[in-house]
Amino acid sequence: MIGNWIGQNSWAPRAGNLSRRVAAGNGFTSAIKTARELAASLNCVTTNDFRKHAGKLRQFAVSGADVHDKTLLTLVSGTVCEAVQRVLGFELFDEQLHAGMAVSMGATVEMQTGEGKTLALAIPACCHALSGHGVHVVTPNQYLAGRDWELLKPVFDLMGLSTGLLREDDGFGQKRAAYDADLTYGPAHAFGFDYLSDQLVLGRIDRMGAGDTVYRRVMGRAPEKELLQRGLHTAIIDEADHVLIDDAISPLILSETRSDGEPADASAHLAARKQMSKLEPELDFVFADPNLIQLTARGFQAVYHDATFAVFPGIVRPWHEYMILALRAEHCFQRDMHYVVINQKVQIVDSSTGRIFESRTWSDGLHQAVEAKEGLEISSEASPLARLTRQRFFRKYQQVCGVTGTAAGCEKELAKNYGTPVVEIPVRVPSQRTYLETHFSETQQQKRAAILAEVRHYSDIRRPVLIGTPSIAESQAISQLLATEGFEHRLLNGIQDALEAEVISMAGLAGAITVATNMAGRGTDIKLDPVAAANGGLHVIVSQMHAFARVDRQLIGRCARCGDPGSVRVFVASDDPIPSSSAPWVGRAICRLLKTEGSGAVAVRAHLASAQKKQERQAAALRWQMLQADKDDLIEVKKDNLPRRCFSLVG
Repeated sequence: MIGNWIGQNSWAPRAGNLSRRVAAGNGFTSAIKTARELAASLNCVTTNDFRKHAGKLRQFAVSGADVHDKTLLTLVSGTVCEAVQRVLGFELFDEQLHAGMAVSMGATVEMQTGEGKTLALAIPACCHALSGHGVHVVTPNQYLAGRDWELLKPVFDLMGLSTGLLREDDGFGQKRAAYDADLTYGPAHAFGFDYLSDQLVLGRIDRMGAGDTVYRRVMGRAPEKELLQRGLHTAIIDEADHVLIDDAISPLILSETRSDGEPADASAHLAARKQMSKLEPELDFVFADPNLIQLTARGFQAVYHDATFAVFPGIVRPWHEYMILALRAEHCFQRDMHYVVINQKVQIVDSSTGRIFESRTWSDGLHQAVEAKEGLEISSEASPLARLTRQRFFRKYQQVCGVTGTAAGCEKELAKNYGTPVVEIPVRVPSQRTYLETHFSETQQQKRAAILAEVRHYSDIRRPVLIGTPSIAESQAISQLLATEGFEHRLLNGIQDALEAEVISMAGLAGAITVATNMAGRGTDIKLDPVAAANGGLHVIVSQMHAFARVDRQLIGRCARCGDPGSVRVFVASDDPIPSSSAPWVGRAICRLLKTEGSGAVAVRAHLASAQKKQERQAAALRWQMLQADKDDLIEVKKDNLPRRCFSLVG
């Protein structure tokens, strides 16, 4: 059957030339139509004949068919469409086929919440995996990787493609088997750390003599058998903006802890904690930026006024650096905002999502300084073995593509740093989201009282309410306020796992009240029950504008998905972080606005949007500086000689 479809007119648009104009043009329209015709022709064939068709399709791909060619793209799309129908009972929408084709060609697709991003990614996954090169399907966290792999594995099995899942506690053999599969699912950090691990192995092999290498091969221990990955060919990224943009400032650092006991310089951290109280802001130290402290000349003299600290037992860095670390821990890092303390351990909070990272630690003594601040047992510093920015890592792939609900505003950075254009997919059903007027308050107390009144109103009419907060501390404050007033609710501000997905999925039940950090449960749909839908759908409360408008849009996108009803209101106080710190003139404008009973609200909203754009530009500039400063001295895997997986063809 496949022979009837091969040899049709070639199609030319390449990933580098994709644009919104191309995405909306006739090229995709005709390809979608052809794919549907193929799916219809496969509908009546037996499972055995379908597998034979998939095998011949793979043979066609391996023979050298270009993944961007219309024939291969439509063949794969139509075949996947039928496979999904057979296995899951779903018929892919045109918008999902459109998105899948665009991602296959190298784009990052913006697809609104609830439009079926996970199923759309099955098309590019198969399209690239059929050639025999390993494809990495990257997600923000372990839970989403496991969920998507479990959903789509039967589809890939029917297509004749093997799959693997990277799990947190897997050993070498299990990881190697996952990478040997056609498709490997896993969280972004797992792919990065395994790459660094392979680079250390390659470095050790490179230092071996020729005789040692030959001997190892003769003994059946070829060096390449010690590698996990078989090259970096294609990365298909779910929630691409989170992985490639938000998480880009967190470098990949592969390290080891040399000691399990108390570190030799633990007493130095404790001493610095006591001594720092003698230093005065502005006179002895200044803030170079919100996260960086510098000593003045007077401060430097004060630090070394007592010469005994200069030769403090066990120190591994100059004494004044311990003092700076103590000052940073005190003034730059706030508990329940930048970190939490769980089971007597400091755990870092993602600043953009509010999610907790159990396995991450700050480097260069900062983590130990925060432990000293909290009166906890001071852990040993990890010694870095290899380091790489996430940006540099993903640039090593031959092709990076993906999907997200919020790519708008990141177009230039995604194109410049990763070579992936942004394609916007229109919604399948027109949005019914209602944007209510922004509520302005002078103080936090007044704003929270207004939020409480809003919750009471929608709770009375049995509409579900989702309150999004930028930090764990804010979520706890609002939760405490609701509890005091007797409102039953669920609080969600921790680590992403199955429980978090369960909580967020129930946020659409009639009368449900959910308080969550902005990104908690990202990737999980909120489905309305019939009563909630009839009463007007989910109401989202933005309790505080995020520094990045994209994060606010992600929260707002929780309501009114797939044509459902829903509404949103943003609450702003003059002493919120954006007005008070980043744009103080906006705080003053809000106070004037309240005195004039609403006149000038449009201008204030414009000022707030401008302040967000300024912070987004600063963050993008910082990420670019990190990328430029990244000294990548690691051995690179040759991209022009990536091994194909051995397999047998059917039919």
